[in-house]
Amino acid sequence: MRETITRVLRSYGLSPRNAGAEAGALPADSTDQALTDTDFDTTAWQRAGALCRSGLRRVVVRELPKTASGLDGSIAMRAVIAPPLKADPSALQDLNNQGVQGLRFALDTNCDPYAILGWADRIVALGWHVEIELPNGTATSRLSDAEWALLQAPVPTCFSGLAGFVAARDADDADIAFVLELVEMGRFWLKLSGAELAGAAPATREALHRLVNAAMSVREDRLVWGSGQPPAACEPEKHLDTMIGTLRQLLPDAASRSRVLWSNPATLYHF
Repeated sequence: MRETITRVLRSYGLSPRNAGAEAGALPADSTDQALTDTDFDTTAWQRAGALCRSGLRRVVVRELPKTASGLDGSIAMRAVIAPPLKADPSALQDLNNQGVQGLRFALDTNCDPYAILGWADRIVALGWHVEIELPNGTATSRLSDAEWALLQAPVPTCFSGLAGFVAARDADDADIAFVLELVEMGRFWLKLSGAELAGAAPATREALHRLVNAAMSVREDRLVWGSGQPPAACEPEKHLDTMIGTLRQLLPDAASRSRVLWSNPATLYHF
């Protein structure tokens, strides 16, 4: 396994110890005043401009909004969407022009890892990445089952669904160790979800804390954060503030949070 990773590392000219090499400079204010939400809820789109009061400056959405009227140029937008129906170069370039920077997949029993690899080949020229929601149960597909396809993909890969992933596994589970080895390579990322973290049981929070600490120790430039979907009756501003609060508990160091909230997403989403 480690020999395979070493070969792939060399083929991409990457080193597990060059963390931060391509990350942008941290914002001057390290108290969470400039935020990037990489899982912004589109139902709050018309309130996005008001969220600037909470420090929101950049968002990543799951689908392209029909209108950007809520932004007024105050918030930069990118999108990571489901695979589109039209996959010809012209259609993909049009999506790129609208802010799309990646495609989303769920690594469940219905997922074909080789289909993800096929999409990766289509989008590599655009500089996009793939986001893969990790399996949330031991009875579903194991991450290691997709090992060959993941290592062959010519684009960065961002893993989401971390709470369900760690909740279904022991601390010494081989898939968790595999995730950390992939992150150490530099081509693989982790996305934290504020909504997942807030709703997690104490044991799952502790498991997430261990995973995040381990990931930050090897590649502190490969972690991003998104607020996630708010409860139906929750105001967007309150939801964002609450989710940032959970991130502060997980990452009490302001400089680490600033990297997760600002310079890391600048690299992955090309802000």
